[in-house]
Formats: sequence, C-alpha cells, structure tokens
Amino acid sequence: MTIRIPLFIVLFLATIATAAGIPNRPTQDAESPRSDFADALAQQNFDEAVVIAKARLAGALDAGRRHQLETAALYIDLADAQRLNADPQAAQANYEAAIDIVESQADMLNIALERPLFGLGHAMLDQNRPDLAVLPLERAVHVRQVNDGPHDANQIDTLHALATAFLRLGDVSQAGLIADRIGYLFSRNRADADLDIVQTAVRLGTIYRNLFRYEDERSTYYSAITFAKESARFPVSSMVEPHVRIAQSYSHEYFELYFGASEPDDLPSKELLDMARSFHEQAVEIAGQSNSNWQQQYRAQLALGDFYIMTDNFADARTAYRDSWQLLTADPARHDRRRTDMESAVPLLQPQLDNMIDSESSDRSSRRP
Repeated sequence: MTIRIPLFIVLFLATIATAAGIPNRPTQDAESPRSDFADALAQQNFDEAVVIAKARLAGALDAGRRHQLETAALYIDLADAQRLNADPQAAQANYEAAIDIVESQADMLNIALERPLFGLGHAMLDQNRPDLAVLPLERAVHVRQVNDGPHDANQIDTLHALATAFLRLGDVSQAGLIADRIGYLFSRNRADADLDIVQTAVRLGTIYRNLFRYEDERSTYYSAITFAKESARFPVSSMVEPHVRIAQSYSHEYFELYFGASEPDDLPSKELLDMARSFHEQAVEIAGQSNSNWQQQYRAQLALGDFYIMTDNFADARTAYRDSWQLLTADPARHDRRRTDMESAVPLLQPQLDNMIDSESSDRSSRRP
C-alpha cells in the first residue's frame, strides 16, 4: 500500500456540479423509451444514454415535430447525457437548440427554459469558460424566480453553479453574495421534503471554504446536523459527511494560518487540530455504529488517516489506512477505487492559485472520495 503524501499547503476543493436535472420538465413523448434512458443514467452508463436519447430525438424529428416543446425536452435529455459523458461541446449545441425552441414556441420567461439554461451554464463550466456560464445561469435563476417566487428552493442548484462561475472568475465578492443567498434559502426551506439538507449544506460549505469563510462553513454543517437530528427524514448515517467536513474545515483553517504566519506569535492554536481530530473520530464512530454503507465507512476512515498524516501521527494513520484498504479489498468491484485512492501518491493539501478552481472535467480523477 502506497503512503498518501501530503503537500503542506491549504487545499481548496473544486465545487462539483450536480448531475441531477431541474424539476418542471416539459411533457415527454409518451411513446418514447424514457424509462430505458433514465435507467442508463441511473447506472451511469452514459454512452448508452446518449444512444437512447439520439434515437428518441431522431424519431421526433422524423415525425415532423422539430419545433414542439416536447422535442425541446428531448434535446435537453440528449444534452444532459452528453455532458455527463464528458462531451460538453455537443451538449452545448443541444441545450442551445432546446432554448431556441422554447423561446420560439412559448416566451422568454417560460419555466421550460430553466433546465436548458442550467445545463448550458454547466456545459460552459465544463469547457473552462466561466465567463460564458454566467449569463445562462443568471437567466435560469431569473426564470425560476419569476415563475415560483424569489424564495423557491429549486433555484439553489443554479445559484451554486453561478457561485462556482464567479469563483473561477476570481470575483469573490459576487460569489460571497450568492453564497449568502443560498444560505438564506437553505435556512428558509430546510423543512422542505424535496430539499436534501445534507447535500445542500455540503455544497454551500464548499463555497464558503473557497472563500476562506471557515466559521460560516462550519455553521452550515452544524445547522444541517441539528435539523437532521430533529427530523425523521434523515438516517443517522447521513451525519457522517457533515462531521468529516467540519473536521476538515478546522484542519484547513489551521494550515492556512500556519503557513501564513511570519512570526512564532502568529502561529494558530492547536485547538483547531484538536477539534478536527474530535470530529473525525466522531465520523468514524457514527459510520461504525449506524447502518452506514461501505462508502460512508471508507470516507470516514480515509479522512481520519489523512488527518493523521498531516499531523505527523504515522502510527494511527497506518491503522486508519489499513481499515480503509480492507474496505476496498472486500469486493473486487471496489479495486479500481483502491487503485486510484490508495495505490498512488495523492496530494492532501495543494495551493490556492489565481485560478481558484480548476475545471471539474480535468480535475475529477484526483479528487477526494
């Protein structure tokens, strides 16, 4: 087993754009095999999803339905599959085709525009063009607010993508304003049964971390934990990720202050690392005592091992990594994950450069699990 190697500089992870589509899609062709398409996406068989989507679209075009809203939805399905299949340029063309149809058949504020505008923004982010992502994402937010009001929770995904675009452009002021807006919507709508509180908190916390706003980041996770404990909707196992994130937030803050210190008196308090260790250990305990799946157990163990490495506790790191290795060795289907995560050097901390976030498509293989 290869030791995971830390680079002692503060890590700021790129924000992951969600693969989920936005609600309120136009009506689909009832005769089309959409269930097969949905199954292919669910199984992450994106090549197959592209083939199915192309066949469905070709059927509609051959039937002379080129300018119908239902055909716009087929263009969007194809574009979604292409984007997930790492073909953002093709996806861009099909999102634009869908937008043209909706604008010609409905109006500039029809809710059917939200989904292709959202997808187009992501396609531009995937092509390292955050400057071209801003406009469609801003339009998507506006369309949602006009149709469902300024406080609707369904705009959170789009706002998150918009904050990502501004971060990549280096506009931390605008990104911060959007993050605060997401935080407000998160607090206002957290009782909404359709809102995944934990996932929303993780994504918002990632933005705050990129903005160096560690207290806001941790406050977001604390809020999610408190609400999840009070709600019957969330299993105990859902608490693993927020605990890991809180721990990492303390670690990142410590190392940022540590490497920014010019005098011994400027060094950060070790209490930050004590808090980090406590939350890492709580995450491992929760994963072990609840009905967590192996991914959650692995996530907690590996993060704990990384923390021990960064704090020069090599004996305990070896134990945590051994447990992680065993989880990945238990099933041959997990061996590719083991090879990626544990059989090669992985930077635990890396620099925050002028381009704050690299493209998701080019950086995906080196991310944390």
